[in-house]
Amino acid sequence: MGFGGLANLVGLSGKRRGLARASAGRLLAVLLVGCVAMAGLFAPGAAGHGSRSTADLAVHLGGLQALESGTPAFSPSHVSLVRVEAEDQLSYTPPALNLAGNGACTVGVGVLFSGNSVVSSSHNGFRLAVVDGVPRLVGRAESVAAPTRYKLEYVCGLPQGWRASYTMDVEVVAPGMKFAEAGLGHRELIKNQPLVVDGHHNRPIQPPELRYAEGDVTYAIAPATLPAGLSFDASTGVISGTPTTVGAQQAHTITATDSKSGGSQTASFTVGLSVVEGMRWAQSSLPDQTFRVGETVVIEPPELLDPVEHVFFTYDPDFSAGFIVHYSSGRIHGNRVAVAPKTTYTITAYEGWLPDGAPQQRTSFTVSIEVLEALLFGDKADEVLVAGQTVSIPALAPQNPWGAVTYAISSTPALPTGLSFDTGTGEISGTLDAGATQARKVYTITGTDENGDSASYSFGIEVVGTLNWSGAPSSKSVGAGTPLSISPTLSNAVGTVSYSILPAASELPDGVGFNTATGAISGTPSVEFAEKSFTVTATDSASPPQTGSYTVAISVSPSSVAPRLTISGDSSVTEGDTATFTIHASPSAQGPLRVAYLLTQSEHGQFLDELQTGFGYATFSGASHDIEIPTVADSTDEPDGSISMALVVTNSSSDYSRGSPRTHEVTVYDDDAPPVEADDDDAPQGPCDEGWVAPTPVSVEVDAVPIVVASTTADYFVLYATIPGAGDTTMEVPVSVTRGEDGTTTLSDNLPPLAADNYRVEKYQVAQPADVDGDCVDDITELDDLGAYNPLNPALKISGTVGGVGIDSHEKFIATSSLHAPQWRHRTFEEALIKFVIVDSLTSSPSVYFMDHSKDGTWSHHQVVQELRRLGEDDISSRSILRGAVTHYSDVLAPDGSLGVYVYHFNGRTPPIPNVGHMNQLLASALPFLENDLAFIPSKSIFEDIYNANSLGFSTRRVNILLYEDKRRVPAYVPLNQAEGFGLLRLMGSGDGD
Repeated sequence: MGFGGLANLVGLSGKRRGLARASAGRLLAVLLVGCVAMAGLFAPGAAGHGSRSTADLAVHLGGLQALESGTPAFSPSHVSLVRVEAEDQLSYTPPALNLAGNGACTVGVGVLFSGNSVVSSSHNGFRLAVVDGVPRLVGRAESVAAPTRYKLEYVCGLPQGWRASYTMDVEVVAPGMKFAEAGLGHRELIKNQPLVVDGHHNRPIQPPELRYAEGDVTYAIAPATLPAGLSFDASTGVISGTPTTVGAQQAHTITATDSKSGGSQTASFTVGLSVVEGMRWAQSSLPDQTFRVGETVVIEPPELLDPVEHVFFTYDPDFSAGFIVHYSSGRIHGNRVAVAPKTTYTITAYEGWLPDGAPQQRTSFTVSIEVLEALLFGDKADEVLVAGQTVSIPALAPQNPWGAVTYAISSTPALPTGLSFDTGTGEISGTLDAGATQARKVYTITGTDENGDSASYSFGIEVVGTLNWSGAPSSKSVGAGTPLSISPTLSNAVGTVSYSILPAASELPDGVGFNTATGAISGTPSVEFAEKSFTVTATDSASPPQTGSYTVAISVSPSSVAPRLTISGDSSVTEGDTATFTIHASPSAQGPLRVAYLLTQSEHGQFLDELQTGFGYATFSGASHDIEIPTVADSTDEPDGSISMALVVTNSSSDYSRGSPRTHEVTVYDDDAPPVEADDDDAPQGPCDEGWVAPTPVSVEVDAVPIVVASTTADYFVLYATIPGAGDTTMEVPVSVTRGEDGTTTLSDNLPPLAADNYRVEKYQVAQPADVDGDCVDDITELDDLGAYNPLNPALKISGTVGGVGIDSHEKFIATSSLHAPQWRHRTFEEALIKFVIVDSLTSSPSVYFMDHSKDGTWSHHQVVQELRRLGEDDISSRSILRGAVTHYSDVLAPDGSLGVYVYHFNGRTPPIPNVGHMNQLLASALPFLENDLAFIPSKSIFEDIYNANSLGFSTRRVNILLYEDKRRVPAYVPLNQAEGFGLLRLMGSGDGD
C-alpha cells in the first residue's frame, strides 16, 4: 500500500499538544518507520495481503514501551445489527475503549475490515474515521445490502504498542418516504404582509422535497391552530395567507401520509412560525384631495412607523395630470396640475436591497385625488313672464364649485315689482303685478364658492300680458267637397306654442285635419258630417305655461260631389226571377259616382250563385240607379229565403255618405214541390230497433305494426288508435272497420303509423254486427253500402242528389268532384275538388258530409245544411259546424314522398288543436282508399302563428301539414331529361316492364 492508500486506511490518533518539543523529532521518525512498514506489509500484490495480523502491524508501528498493565479493549466488542436506509447517513453509538490502566495512545492507526478484507477507501458508501480517539464507521449508504459484518481495529504505536477491535453488523434497507429536510427552521412573518405565490419575497411556506412517496399524499399539521390570517392546505402541505396578529414563535409539525399499497407511509418536518409588527403607515388612507386646474400641489403621506433601513415607494395606478411620487419620501407633488377625474391611488412603501428569498415588508395607504376646472356658470336664456303670474327662477347650477356657493345680483336695474332675490340660493321668486308689463332688462348674478372663486352669468327678463284668442267662430258649416278653414289669431304667447284639439283630430270630418304647429283646422270634407263641437287649446312656454282655448261647432252637408245615399228595391221575387235594388242619391250625383255594395243571402234557401255573392260596384250619376240581380232556379224543394244588398264604403269607392235605409232585403220564394218520402219499411233495420242486443266484442292483442290478425270470413274487426287530446289527456278514435278473410287479415290505418301499444282491436261476428258510431245502423250494413252510410261516421243518410257520408275509392272521388260539375262556372279543370261539412266539430261525436258536385246545383255548403234541416235537424244553425274542401293534386308530393296528395282546408277558421286530430281521423276514415297521402293546408294568414307555436301538437295527432310554400308541383317536362315523352316523370319499379 502506498502512502496515499495509507491515508485512506489509517486514522492518526494522538495528543500531540501533550508531547514535549524535545520528542518531536523522535515521534516523526517513528511515524515514518511505521509508514514504511505499513507500505511494505499492505502493498498491493504483497504476499499475505489482507491476512497479516494487527500484532505485526503493532511491531512495525512501535512497540517502544511495554504495556503498563492489562490490554486495552472495546466494550462491548460487538455492536448489534444497525439498519440504515439507502442514501441515509449511518448513525450508531460506538463501544467505549477501555485502556485497562494504560496511557492514552498518542500515535496509532485504524483498520477497517469487511469480512476478512481490508477496506482501502469505502464500502457501499461507508468508510473508517477516528473520532475522539475511537474508530467508527461513517458515511451515507449507497445501495440496499444484506447485513454485512465490519471489523474496526485500532492499533496504537505510541507510547505503548497495543491493539483493540470491535465488530458491527450493518444492513442497508430500501428507503422509505421522507422529507429532504427534517425542518425548515424558524420563519419570522410580518403582520399584514401577504404570502404571495411566485413572489420574489414573502412566499407561501412550502414543504421540503418529499421523497419515495407512493400514490396520493395528504398532509396534517399539529398544532392545527396557525397565526390568525394563515391557512393550511391539506392537499399540498402549503401554509399561505396574510398574518394579521402579532404572535411569539410556535413550532408546528407537518406530517405527510401517502397511499402506498399494503400500508401507508408517514414522514414529518417541523417549522417554527412567529409574527412580528412590521413597517406600517399611521393611517391607511388620507382624506379626499380636490384641487383647481393649474395649482401647485404637495400631499404629505401619513407617518411611517417602524421603517426599515432601505425604503422605496411605488404606486398604482400611474399618476397623470402632472403628479409624481417622490422615490424616497412618498410625498406626492404636482406642478400646474391638469384637469383629472377623481381617482383613488394606492401608495406602497416596501423594503429594498434584500437577498433573494428574504421576507420583505410592504405597507400601503390610499388617497383620492381630483382636479377640477375653474368655477363657472353656463349661459341662461331670457325669461319672458306673464303679468300676474307666480314666478320661480332658480339660479344656474355652478360648474366645479368648491363647497357652498353664495350669490349676489346686480343692483341695477331693479327687479320687476313683486319679485325678490335669495342670496343663499340665487333664486328670483314672487308674484308679478297683474297690471304691469316690462320691456326686456338684463340682470347679472354672481356666485362665489368657499375657496373665494367667483363667476357670473347674465340674462334678460320681459313681462308680457296674458294669452288671448281673437277671430274664432262659434260654428262652421260647409258642403261636402267645399274647402273648410278655421284659423283665429293668438296674441301674448310666450316662447314656443303647442296646440291640441278635443275630441281628437281623427274625429274631424273626413278630409279635414288639425295643424298642431299653428292650431288651424282646414281641409276639404269629403262626405256629410253631423254637427260636432271641437275645442282648440294653445299652450305657451311661460313658466308656468299659460293656456287659452276656443270652441267651434263643425258640420258638413251632403252635396252633388258627395251625396247621401239610400237603397230600396223589390219586396219579393220567385226563384229564377230578377230582383231589382235601387240606389238613391241626395242631392243628385254631379258626375260618375262609384258605389260599393255587399250582396248576401239567407241560410234558408240557396238562390244565388256563390260567384254573385260578396262585394260589387255600381257607377252612375243623377238621382238614382237600379241594380238587377238574377236568382237561381233549381228543382230542389227548399225553404223560402232572401237576398240582401247593403251600401258600404271601400277604398275603391267614391266619396258619399250613407243615409237610412242603407240595407234592403228581397224575399225569394221557392217554387219546387217537396220530395216524396221513402217508405219507412224500406229503411234498414238496426241497433235502435226494440229488442236489439249489442254484441260483446272479443279483444285481439296488437303486438306489431302492420297489424295482422287471425280471421275467418265470419269475422270483422274494428281498429282504434289513441292520440293526444286536450292538455295531458288522450282520446281513442276509431280508425277502420275491416271484414275478415280466411287465415289472416291486415287491418288498415291510412295515416302515419303509431307504435303497437297505441292501437286496440275488437273482433265481431258478421252475423251479429255492432253499431260502432252509434247512428242506429249496424256496421256491416254501413260497410257494404259505403257512401250512403259509413260505419265510422255517425252521419245521417242524405239524399244522393246532395252527396254522401263517405267515398270508397279514388275513382269515385274523381267522378263526384268539381271536374264533372254540370255548370261551367262551378267546374275546375286541373284539380279534383269536393266540398265537405263537419257537424258537431267541437263534440266527441262529429260527423262529416261530402257533396256530389257531379249533380246539378250542388256547389254550396249551404245545400248540405239545407238537406239536414229537411231531415229534421232544426237546430243545425246552433251547432258547431266546419266547412271545407278536399282537393286532389296529382303532381304534388305527398308527406311520404310519393306523387299525388289529397289536401283539405277549412273555410274561415281552424278547429282547436285538441280537436284537429279527431277531424283529421274522421276525414281519413271516410276516405278509406287513402295511403298516408292526406294533408292539411291551413290558411296562411290565420294559421301560420298557430302552427309555428304548436307544430309538435299536429304531428303527434298524425296531422300531415302541407304549407303553401311547400305545395310545389313536380313538373311533367324537364328539358334536359330524355324521358320527357313518358308523361309524368317518375321512378320506375321492377314491375314497370322493360
